[in-house]
Amino acid sequence: MSYCNQCRVKVDSHIKTCPLCSSAIQSELDVADDENENIYPNIEEEKTKKLKINSKQKRLLVWEITSVSLVVPFLIVMFTNVIIDKNFLLSWAKFPMVSLLLAWALVTFPLLLAKKPIFIIVGEVFSLMVFLSLIDLFDNWAYSWLYRLALPIIGIITVIISPVVVFSVKVKNKGWNIAAIVLFGIALINIGLDLTIMSYIEGKLTLRWAQYVAVPATILAGFMLYLHYRIARKMNLKGVTNITKRLKI
Repeated sequence: MSYCNQCRVKVDSHIKTCPLCSSAIQSELDVADDENENIYPNIEEEKTKKLKINSKQKRLLVWEITSVSLVVPFLIVMFTNVIIDKNFLLSWAKFPMVSLLLAWALVTFPLLLAKKPIFIIVGEVFSLMVFLSLIDLFDNWAYSWLYRLALPIIGIITVIISPVVVFSVKVKNKGWNIAAIVLFGIALINIGLDLTIMSYIEGKLTLRWAQYVAVPATILAGFMLYLHYRIARKMNLKGVTNITKRLKI
């Protein structure tokens, strides 16, 4: 049987025109095909739209999963300490708990402030400072090595890494120059670490091992800068020569 899609009157399959409204008769098979064509693509399109998420949503999802994943061991360690000591005065659990909080902070700042490198650096440094402060305090409830060792090291690393990151982000012509500036930073960090550690141990500024890292790193960084700017200059000259030849032609 067929029917009229205007007035919904059923007619025999061989009739081509509706006897009431004179509209063309559409068979049931044709109607089913039309409904499939109209419905199923829309369903698939809706499913595709639901599956599509932007980069910000992905970062938030990763942050949420990471946060929940860190909460689980945090609670396990805390309640294990409470069960063993039979009181809520945490003893050994403070150290892994603070470490888990540091891990959470180090993940949080890059994920939530992905396009703000300066804020990421500040947040990471602040988190590390709080972590080291708590670790030193938990050791014997007094600060012993924080001011003379930990904070100077953090300051040195921050002062050196910050311009390296800014340069790597802002520079337009990226290449070997990025690797060179990183090597310069590594050389300076090693010198600063060596001076700070020796000052803490021996009470005087002296180099023990940093020069063995700093000198090769500096030489290699200089070679990379030569390669980068030499090749860039040669490419620029080649481009100018090609343009000049074309103008002469």
